[in-house]
Amino acid sequence: MQKYSMALVLIAGLAFSYGVRPAFDIGASWSHLSLSSYGYDDSEDVFALNIGTTVPYSPYVGLHAEVFAFRFNEITELSIGGGTDFMGIYGFGGKVGLIEMIPGRSNSPYFKQHLTLDRYSAEGSSITIFGIGVSAGIEFMSHSQMSPFIEGNFAYSTVGDEYYDLDITSFGFQGGVRLSWKK
Repeated sequence: MQKYSMALVLIAGLAFSYGVRPAFDIGASWSHLSLSSYGYDDSEDVFALNIGTTVPYSPYVGLHAEVFAFRFNEITELSIGGGTDFMGIYGFGGKVGLIEMIPGRSNSPYFKQHLTLDRYSAEGSSITIFGIGVSAGIEFMSHSQMSPFIEGNFAYSTVGDEYYDLDITSFGFQGGVRLSWKK
């Protein structure tokens, strides 16, 4: 029985020979934010340029971090600290979390859960937003050292201080290329 089990593991290893590898990824994303507070509802689109890295723990699980993201959007009526309106906010952010991949020879679906951090500034005021999120995507050409990917994501954040409480939900898409030095 042990001989058959070992043969099955070897065959499965040949069929799913790639997976989470050490890599850098470069991409662009779009997110639609829904903002809500006491009697205040608004929605905005956010565009971002992203740079991330992946550190594998196994072929199936790894640590993924978006180490840099330049985000830009136009929140027109968000009031922070007693009446400052943000017009054309620019910000920086990142994500850190786990990636789980179902390795395949050519295409590999994956799932991520992460913590988010975004900091926006405009007209002398700033806001820092912490949140949680999930993503699901697919990496194409998994056998290559340069693999394009697309993913969909969802995130939830809440911000509050003495001036306001704000709930932010977002959904969006990201695409790019993952550059790995291992096949």
